[in-house]
Amino acid sequence: MKIITILLFNFFIFTTILNAKNSYIQVTTTKSKSKLKTITKKFKSMGIKTVYKKTKTKYLIYSGPYKNQDSASDALEKIQKYYPKAQIKGHTKLSNPQKDWGTYFNLSLGFSHSPSTQTNGCVVINEPKNSGISYNVNGGYVFKSNFAFEVGYLRFDASDLLFDNVYSAVSYRFNDYRLGTDNDYVAYIGFMAGYSSLKWFHSPIPPPPDEDSSHNNSTSYLFGTKTGLIYNMFDSFSMFVGYQCLFMSHTTNLTDTDGKKSKLEHNTLHTLQLGVEF
Repeated sequence: MKIITILLFNFFIFTTILNAKNSYIQVTTTKSKSKLKTITKKFKSMGIKTVYKKTKTKYLIYSGPYKNQDSASDALEKIQKYYPKAQIKGHTKLSNPQKDWGTYFNLSLGFSHSPSTQTNGCVVINEPKNSGISYNVNGGYVFKSNFAFEVGYLRFDASDLLFDNVYSAVSYRFNDYRLGTDNDYVAYIGFMAGYSSLKWFHSPIPPPPDEDSSHNNSTSYLFGTKTGLIYNMFDSFSMFVGYQCLFMSHTTNLTDTDGKKSKLEHNTLHTLQLGVEF
C-alpha cells in the first residue's frame, strides 16, 4: 500500500509539472513592425525577452515565458514603468519577433543625369541628351551586423545614348538608429563597384542621324556610393528613396569630315530613385 501511495504521488507530481503552463505578460499592441523592434530592443537591454502574436491588423506584444509567478511578477514591475496596463496572462501560441536580417529584393524607377564634357573642342557636335528615366533592380542579403551585400543592374536610356551598369555593393543599414514617431524609417549608406557599358543611338557628329555610331560605344569600370531612406510600411514590404553617384571613364573619340578630332567624356552618373523592397 505504501508503494502504491508513493507511485500515485510521483505520478501526480509528474503530470502536474508536465501540464504546467508558462505565464506571459501582455504588454501592448502596435500596427508598426518597427515599433515592435524598438520594444524588443528596449526590453532586451532590461534583460526581458519579447515575443508576439501577429493578427491581420496588428501585433500583440508579450514578454515571457515565465515558469513561475515570482519571475513573472518581477518582470511585470519593470514593464509597468513603461506600460502601466501590462498584465500577466496564461499560455498562448506565440511566434518570434521579426528579424532585421535576411534576403531582400527591390525595384526602383529613377531620374538619371550623366553630364558630358568635350575636350579639344574643335569638332562641332550635336550635344547629346544626358538625362532621362532609369530602371534599377537589386537583390541581396542583410547580415545580423546590419551590413548588406547586394548585386544590381541599372539601365539608363537617354534616347541618344544608353547606359547598362552591373555592380555589386556593400552597404550599412542603421537599424539601431531608426527615425520617425514609430521608428519606421531606416537610413543606409553604401559603396558600389562594377562594369558599365555606353551605347550610342545617334552619332554626336552631324549631319546624318542614321549614321552607324557603333564605333562610338565604350565600356568602363565603375565605382561609387549610394545613400537613402527606407520606409517600412508592412511586413516584408517597404518603400525607399535613394541617390546613387557613379564614377566611370567613358570616352567617345570624334572625327569630323574635315579630319578634325575631339573627345566627348561621360565620367559621372547621378540617379535619384523611388522604389519598393520585398
